[in-house]
Amino acid sequence: MRGSTFIALTLLGAGGCLSTQDGRVPGERLGRFYVEAELVANDCGEGAFDAPGRVSFQIELSREPGVLYWLNGAAPIEGTLDADGRSFTLHASGDHELEAPGPRTPGCRLRRDDTAQGRLDAAVEPSGFELELRYHYQELEGSDCSALLELPGAPARLPCEQRYRGTGARQPN
Repeated sequence: MRGSTFIALTLLGAGGCLSTQDGRVPGERLGRFYVEAELVANDCGEGAFDAPGRVSFQIELSREPGVLYWLNGAAPIEGTLDADGRSFTLHASGDHELEAPGPRTPGCRLRRDDTAQGRLDAAVEPSGFELELRYHYQELEGSDCSALLELPGAPARLPCEQRYRGTGARQPN
């Protein structure tokens, strides 16, 4: 379980950066940002999901009125951009099968809900932002993950949450 348990930070976290020439970038480009964040809370238990104490990755941000787009190399994640043009919230989720169902077991499936909340340092041409990332894990209905909770890298309990705080700094084009 250890190698496959940690659900990589690809929803709202790490995962490659889109080039500024990528035609998939919607709206007005705000730029490419290097993000660094530190684990500040973890009620999943120490070592759960092999979560690192610090994460770093690059993203691209763009916007339209009332919308902020977070691009991490996959499809753009659409979030809200408050009327101040600075405060934003994004959500993403994914279901992950950690153990396939068997003839006598329902298997183990988790849902990970990611939330990013932050504030750009300027509404026009931001050079950075503050950020909180939350990763919430819960067992899906009909699933039984109890046997896996005893293994290394597994959470101590479900549901549980890990929170990171950090900053993003604009990178040259």
